[in-house]
Amino acid sequence: MPGLPSVAASSQAWASVGSMWSTSLNEAWLPEWVVGSTGGFTVPCEPSSSGYIFSSSGDGTTGSGNSFYALGRAVRIVQGASTIYGPVASASVAVGVTTVGLSSSLATAALSTATAFTSVAVGTESGHSLAGSSGLGATKFHREDGTWAAATGTITRNITVPVGSALLAVGTPGWLFGGGNYRLGAWEFVDAAVERIVCPAVALPEDYLSGALVVKLHWGTFSGGAGNVVWRVYLNARGTGDSLVATTDESSPSDTIAAPGTDNVYRVSTHTATVTPTAGDIITISVERTGNAGADTLGGSAALFGVEIEYTASQ
Repeated sequence: MPGLPSVAASSQAWASVGSMWSTSLNEAWLPEWVVGSTGGFTVPCEPSSSGYIFSSSGDGTTGSGNSFYALGRAVRIVQGASTIYGPVASASVAVGVTTVGLSSSLATAALSTATAFTSVAVGTESGHSLAGSSGLGATKFHREDGTWAAATGTITRNITVPVGSALLAVGTPGWLFGGGNYRLGAWEFVDAAVERIVCPAVALPEDYLSGALVVKLHWGTFSGGAGNVVWRVYLNARGTGDSLVATTDESSPSDTIAAPGTDNVYRVSTHTATVTPTAGDIITISVERTGNAGADTLGGSAALFGVEIEYTASQ
């Protein structure tokens, strides 16, 4: 007995059902419940011998995948200590039982074939396609906190690195103010010199999943006009027990980036660090302008006012 009809049937058995349904709708997840013989709620779903298929004895679908378990609709299953997300890839009904198949390529994990379900819910929002893509792989849905999440189970997040309290490492980069009426503070990296700052360390969050870390530099020019800037980013990942001086997990990409061409214009450049960090590692970043390199053709100073780390997180 999924969906809103559950309210009428169960409100007589459980006075708090109204607030429970309000919470469910606000969280953007609609649970499948039936009222048990003792008046409480039970989950009318069971795992199967396949890791991506389960059965429901409470679903009212016609079997064509256009009702509670509509094709492409997001499903959230809590099974023991695990929460699995995935879109519906198939749904068919026979003798009052609906067999639901999750997409094996898009589900965040396979279902356990022996652990009972604690809860099964579907997203209250229909799937939305990502720009430039189509099909089931483009489906997005709401999570418990109301944010949109990709059906692949990953999301891109960013860490802000405080550059205002950075220390000098090489040369004499200075702290300057610009942007009109001193609205913006930035490190000034002059032309024809090697200058570097060391940013405060930050911890890589526990939701880090895998992949390279991308460092984004936020910068511009207050004077200097057009030309290229050679930025080098030193990134080091250290965990408990690692050496404080070894460069085993260090990456130092050097990239030639075109300045905005017009003074007082903001731009962001990306620099990929090929390290293999672990969630919880301490990340240290140094930023250098290699102003004496032949490829560095900006005649004036480059102003760095922001650094962030972009990483792939699990959701």
